[in-house]
Amino acid sequence: MTNPQQSTPRDWATRLIDGRVGLFALAAVITVMSGGPATRLKSDQSVEALFAKNDPRVLALRRSKALFGGDELAFFCYTDPNLNTPEGMTRLRDLSQSLGEVPGILTASVQDLATSLDQARLPFINIPPDKFRELTHRVLIGDDGITTAIVLRFAPLDPDDVATSNKRAQVELSPVPRVQTVRQIREVAAAFSGQTGLLTHMVGEPVQELDAAHYVDADDAGLAFYSVWLLQLILMIFFRVTRWTLMPVVIAIMALFWTRAILMYCGVLLGMVSSMLTPILIMIGVASIVPIAIGLRQRRLVADPRTSLAASIRELGPPFFCAAIVSAIGCAALMTSEIYPLAEFGWMIAIGTLLLVPAVASLLPLGTLCGACTVEVRLPRAASAMETALQRMVRGVEGAPVAITVFTLGLAGLALVGCSRVQIETDFIKNFRPSSPIAIGLDFVERHFGGSATWEVNFPTPEEMTEEFLVKVEKLAVELRQLQVRGRPGLTKVICLADGEAIVPRTFFTSELSRRLWLLDKLQAEYVSTLYNADEKRMRLILRSLERQSSQEKLEIIRRALETTRQHFPDAEATGIFVVLTLLIEDLLRDQWISLAAAAGAIFLVVGIAFRKFSFGLICLVPSLFSLILVLGTMGWLELRINIASAMVASMSLGLMISSSIYYLSEYQRARSRGQNFEDALHEAQQHAGRTVALTHLVLIAGFLVLTASHFIPVIYFGIMASITVFGGLVGNLCMLPMLLRWAEGRNPPPVPPSAV
Repeated sequence: MTNPQQSTPRDWATRLIDGRVGLFALAAVITVMSGGPATRLKSDQSVEALFAKNDPRVLALRRSKALFGGDELAFFCYTDPNLNTPEGMTRLRDLSQSLGEVPGILTASVQDLATSLDQARLPFINIPPDKFRELTHRVLIGDDGITTAIVLRFAPLDPDDVATSNKRAQVELSPVPRVQTVRQIREVAAAFSGQTGLLTHMVGEPVQELDAAHYVDADDAGLAFYSVWLLQLILMIFFRVTRWTLMPVVIAIMALFWTRAILMYCGVLLGMVSSMLTPILIMIGVASIVPIAIGLRQRRLVADPRTSLAASIRELGPPFFCAAIVSAIGCAALMTSEIYPLAEFGWMIAIGTLLLVPAVASLLPLGTLCGACTVEVRLPRAASAMETALQRMVRGVEGAPVAITVFTLGLAGLALVGCSRVQIETDFIKNFRPSSPIAIGLDFVERHFGGSATWEVNFPTPEEMTEEFLVKVEKLAVELRQLQVRGRPGLTKVICLADGEAIVPRTFFTSELSRRLWLLDKLQAEYVSTLYNADEKRMRLILRSLERQSSQEKLEIIRRALETTRQHFPDAEATGIFVVLTLLIEDLLRDQWISLAAAAGAIFLVVGIAFRKFSFGLICLVPSLFSLILVLGTMGWLELRINIASAMVASMSLGLMISSSIYYLSEYQRARSRGQNFEDALHEAQQHAGRTVALTHLVLIAGFLVLTASHFIPVIYFGIMASITVFGGLVGNLCMLPMLLRWAEGRNPPPVPPSAV
């Protein structure tokens, strides 16, 4: 990179200033054109969105949906102390009928305990109520005998969603959007609760997806609002000038609009972690402008606006560009993840970070010079106090290098041991705030129905269903019910076609298996078709497990259930939300370390090439890596679990912290290029760049803390972890960086000829 003192009168900085009106006009037109597409960016909260479209786990899940109609179900649950009285049963029938009349619900498929018991009392075919209750236990009736569930099946929105090819013409499509159906169900629930005083809950994959999408949209708007106002408050306190309070935010919002428009045109849908897109881009944008703003404020003390702007652009432009590249690399490293939302979110933020470069180039020159005057600009008292504190800090580091080194190495050793103890959060319920309807409903089902995790094993059947085959299936079901994992039942419910067929009495009319299956489907709506696809010759057993288990226990249950099934049916496969989420979670730790290694390696090369010293690449990495390891190690020692969003902390925060280190090293190298010795250059870097590093990290910490207002627990954890990590990076950059520079540069003479970033 060239020395700013060697620039010609018509260098790139001067050309940028001369063309400021045209650049701003072009950026304004692009921003206006991006406004519409940016607001039309949608979200996708389905389980399939967690994986690439050709992922084997997604393909298995889609095959199951095509074979058995999908599990587009909602479980409407409540506890009624008088459930088993005539009044309780009448209340249940009336509620079930009201829910079945909601547009978008398949009326004939609605199941409830009262209606099912009525249907079991057919003339000449009387099924004992105790056997029927056993069949519906943990499906329509809870463990306590007074908690019940009404099973609602949503009408498909598209025939291809659930039906096999030869039945698509027969599919009854929903006449209204899914969100309208759920809203009307909740209106019925509110009326029922108002009349009876009974608290209701509704869970199910379609409901959870809609609620999650609503939370994503709310986060996208709410977190953006909070981040804008909080960051503006920080800028106003430090700069006390409206221009530098508004301009960084406007630049960040411009880049955000461009990014969202690009994502919309690329057909990208926001996932759960993508709710952080807007606040994080605003935060990165503001943090990127802070060093330039501080540089301009310093130079306005001694120069007119145009001269100070040109000098600032020449000196800070190259490190700004390098910092943008480094920040983008930290985000783009997430693309190494096997978890699709993390990989997708990584390149989303990387694109937005890189777009900050043209956004700054198009708005900063005009925004700085428009209405500017040559009146002397004084730095606020906070800046002077900060300079004093920074100088004391560097003197303290110089006075005790050995003690600081020993203490740092000791902490690093303990942290590395703690990293090996890090565990993964496997409880899906803990992805949401405890007060949210999703978390309350899932917890209710977990406690009253033997678990909220539903999955399946499916396998081929013979051309014609036989009683011998059902006996074989029943034997498998018995073995699965007896499955023990770590001293307790691995499965809390096994739903098997043979169990339903067995409760139908053998009479003259039901002597044939086909008639018994037909009658069973009449007694329990879609019981047979949910478990057996006669056209495609495939059958499944629906299994239920506890959600609140460790990933090791979940994997053991899945492995042993599949092994048991394959002993009877070698071509069996296991699938379902429980399965794919468990396998997804197992990828988290590996992805975190891979993305961190990829980010560290790429950043090391970029910084080394930019400064023409690979030692500077290492010097940048050490303080930030130390902060990351310290945070993760502390989590390991405290037995705090990481989740899907926490896996992004390492690589993303690494890039952001090192982008601040670049300004520090750039200031140091410029001082050395002017012929200063090491001590003077270090003190100058600490005085000038230290203030930049401190304020930039403060902006990042505040921006990450805004994420704690999210509806999603993973996003909240990410905000807390990232804030703590960035604070550790601030301490590392201001304490460890000078010490590392002393070891690497303390005995080197000033470079001749001068060459600075």
